[in-house]
Amino acid sequence: MGRAPSVNNPERLRGGTLVVYMSNQFANFVTPFCRRLKRTHGIKAVLICTRKSDLPRADLFDFDVTAFDEVVEIGDAMEPRQAGSLPAPAELAQWAQRVETELGVSLLDIIRTDRHLGIGFVSGGSFMRSRYANGLGYPQTVDLAGRLCQFFADLLDKQRPFAVISGYGAAHIAALTSVASVRGIPMRWPIFSRTGKKMFWTENRFNWPAGLRAAYERRLAQTDVQPVEEVRLDTPYVAQLIQSTNRTNLGLRSLVHRLFKILRLEISDRLRGRTFRYGSYLFRDRVWLMCERWWWRRRAIQQKPVMSGLPDRLPYVFFPLHIEPEVAIMSEAQASDQQMTFIEWLAKTVPGGWYVVVKEHPNATTPRPRGFRERLRTIPNVIVAAPLENGENLAYAAQAVAVINGTLGVQAAIAGKPVITFHRHFQGLMMPHVLFADSYDTTRAAIQSIARGEVTPVLERRRAGAAFKAALDDCAFSVGNPGLLVGRAGDTKLQSDEVELFATRFLATFDAIGSAQHSSAA
Repeated sequence: MGRAPSVNNPERLRGGTLVVYMSNQFANFVTPFCRRLKRTHGIKAVLICTRKSDLPRADLFDFDVTAFDEVVEIGDAMEPRQAGSLPAPAELAQWAQRVETELGVSLLDIIRTDRHLGIGFVSGGSFMRSRYANGLGYPQTVDLAGRLCQFFADLLDKQRPFAVISGYGAAHIAALTSVASVRGIPMRWPIFSRTGKKMFWTENRFNWPAGLRAAYERRLAQTDVQPVEEVRLDTPYVAQLIQSTNRTNLGLRSLVHRLFKILRLEISDRLRGRTFRYGSYLFRDRVWLMCERWWWRRRAIQQKPVMSGLPDRLPYVFFPLHIEPEVAIMSEAQASDQQMTFIEWLAKTVPGGWYVVVKEHPNATTPRPRGFRERLRTIPNVIVAAPLENGENLAYAAQAVAVINGTLGVQAAIAGKPVITFHRHFQGLMMPHVLFADSYDTTRAAIQSIARGEVTPVLERRRAGAAFKAALDDCAFSVGNPGLLVGRAGDTKLQSDEVELFATRFLATFDAIGSAQHSSAA
């Protein structure tokens, strides 16, 4: 089994190999970035793509295939096999067990990250079906995940990279990340920060900023003064952009215009023979979801605020719902993705007279499945807030906030609010007033600890929150390119100083602290 070379200093990367997954959102980023690494450190780049024919166009993006030492196509490995060509169920199960044992991976964990293959494992929302996965049975998805893992095991054993630039969402990149992790090969991925117009490099599949724990401990040691006032973390830049459109484009003319664009694209694809199977959804599902989303958002903006009509100082625990399907649940918090279960735990364990306030995510992509809201309304101590009520205000006024993952939990913890998380790898667990629960009993224990005032004193909580906020800033760097900030490639080239900053900060993640942090948090 190939292992990653020891990396304790960026200079040791000289002459090494970097495996890069080609994501379309980074079409104008990946070429200048890899060129910079090769020019300054002699680092070779192996680019992974579905098909070479699907690579970004050089005339539209700052992309050049000659910048890479090798381009590996995974299109054949991503093709599902026909059900009739699979071995018998018992043989398939034995083969899958061998793959999992030999490679140290979980095939179901890989399937569950993919909103095409694993949508059936999502409990909180329906979603569009893709051309890629439509009609696939469970045995086919197991076979596909196993073959992808074997493909990437062979690739990594051959290339022996010091790192992979890969996410943990779709099945193919989840397979790459999983196999690399078992081999001790660090994962890195650039994503936007929770602080300002900034980005950071991740160090694991839970999207931790590289070096976050070390930065937090350093900042905490430097912060002797306990803030008297709450420290607040502003709504992230991308979330602000999305929320600013919640009340716009909801007229009938807007819906007709969007449906027309879907129809025009469908006709164009068929006339040109374009078949983007992976990531391309069925036409009827796209139309239905567009109509359903439009109708749901029109109803959402008409709902009157609930909290303003409740008594002052009403004691409650706030649980903001997560979008489903969404990477924060499907990829980052797979072991804790049953939202209704957690709401019921909270409702049954809060002290008498307390409530649980549940609010829909303002950017929800689909309505909840039939019966979800009805079940919430039958629980006597659950209050369902309006979708567009201010979630931050609800969090700051609560006795505690309960989350799986997400920014609201981080914001509440930074402000010194006690937080319960059902996600073992939630970033905020570094702070002493963030409590982990994974069962009915541990939820009760966490609630009782908060209700009895047994958590860390409020001034110490605010001190920890201030240190955590500063640590997030330390791990991030300012970015001016508008496409990178919103996760969408555009025609704006990266400036040379931005490329330099991305490369410098990437290399800095491989110092001794970064390597140790990867080992402890992966």
